[in-house]
Amino acid sequence: MPNASTLNNRTLSGFASLVTQGTITLRASAPTNCLPGSLQEVVADVASKFGPVSVESTHRSTSRNWRAGGARHSLHLSCRAIDFRVRTRTRGVMAYLSSRPEVGGIKMYRNGLIHIDNGTRRSW
Repeated sequence: MPNASTLNNRTLSGFASLVTQGTITLRASAPTNCLPGSLQEVVADVASKFGPVSVESTHRSTSRNWRAGGARHSLHLSCRAIDFRVRTRTRGVMAYLSSRPEVGGIKMYRNGLIHIDNGTRRSW
């Protein structure tokens, strides 16, 4: 599992600190060093307000994106999207994410996975 010292220098200290504390957990297959700091900040704020967060997916190769059922031009391909779960309190999370100007695409899947990206504002 990556720790705060392996995260890129642009990372906001809140995100790195919450990873170190275990409030944000990262899948080994979900690199964070390529993510925009603004999205890292949003995830850190969600973890602070709503409880522990598990980051499930960030950057994907074309083949992995296809296997995951991702869109052909998914922002995961350019590391501009995050899929995560809030492990405890989920009430209010979507409204909170919708209020954040840094968030473009937003979706909560039936399995509880939340997708955010920094593209244009949309939901599906």
